[in-house]
Amino acid sequence: MLDIRTDYLFLCLAFILLWEHFSPREVLNNVKKRWSNNFYLYLINISIKWLILLCLSVFFNYVETNPYTDVSVANVIPRDISIFILTILTIDLFSYCQHRVFHHYQILWRTHLVHHSDVNLDVSTNFRHHPFEHLLTYLIYALFIFLLKLPLLTVMIYGAIASVMQLWHHSNTKLPANVDSFLRRLIITPSLHKLHHSAFKEETNSNYGTLFSFWDRFFGTLCESEQKNKVFNYGLEYFREEKQLDFWPTLKQPLTYKAKKVHLVQIVK
Repeated sequence: MLDIRTDYLFLCLAFILLWEHFSPREVLNNVKKRWSNNFYLYLINISIKWLILLCLSVFFNYVETNPYTDVSVANVIPRDISIFILTILTIDLFSYCQHRVFHHYQILWRTHLVHHSDVNLDVSTNFRHHPFEHLLTYLIYALFIFLLKLPLLTVMIYGAIASVMQLWHHSNTKLPANVDSFLRRLIITPSLHKLHHSAFKEETNSNYGTLFSFWDRFFGTLCESEQKNKVFNYGLEYFREEKQLDFWPTLKQPLTYKAKKVHLVQIVK
């Protein structure tokens, strides 16, 4: 039986898929192959997650209750709204910093680059993470929550909101320009996250936020418009050949990556 959070995510995914179908930002090619690769990676990652949870339940004798199916309305409403807001901001700032660190250090970039090697951007890209990155991120967040002793209910609420936002960030959906301009003052929109998936390094290393755009504004990593006089490309400067984007070569990308500069041709519009 699916838990509440899973049902909630599937409903949001279905809504975004309809949005992509009826109001796409761009026309995408080779969708079937990309979707297969991205969801195969997701299945591996979700299997690792459940294996970890199973190990925890065995070794620590966890109580067999599902926290998502036993939440009453009274429990969902935080008792202290100031602590709730502070916790949400703390987690989101940590998420920004963690994302930026994964771009900065090559050993971490090796695990994260698989997410960026997708040569198009749609909701399936959200599921495209290497198992190394998925496991490492899972452990880092668990340690962060444990050390700060963050309220678990608020962590769950943030996780649910962030999961939906990340589906939307990666979606091939179109917003009216004035709506997008208004929203991006506070939150990360698909048009901002699109730039984060640019093949050009200056754009890739920007817009790290998960929920809020003001972290990027404050730390000087916000990019609001693509480079002029060039055709926009998704993916990376490397790993652009079709054979490099098959499933098994994609899994091996952290090992085959070489730190070298490979420049795309700048095509004048």
